[in-house]
Amino acid sequence: MPSSPPSQPCGARALGALACLAPVGAYLIRNKDSGKFHLPGCRDVSKMSAANKLEVTATRDEMLEWGYVPCMHCNP
Repeated sequence: MPSSPPSQPCGARALGALACLAPVGAYLIRNKDSGKFHLPGCRDVSKMSAANKLEVTATRDEMLEWGYVPCMHCNP
């Protein structure tokens, strides 16, 4: 059975020029309401309610395993 996604933010991170790339164990944004996950620089992140936005360190495969769907705009 898959483990559940982290419930706590991963903490503040400095976003450099490579922030929009999603390496293994990348810092991603998940939306608890929509069930989607995003790259930090995605245009949809700024539209999210703070109550639904959560920073996580996870791989794409982990997010998919937890039932989240990748954003169609940033395609993490």
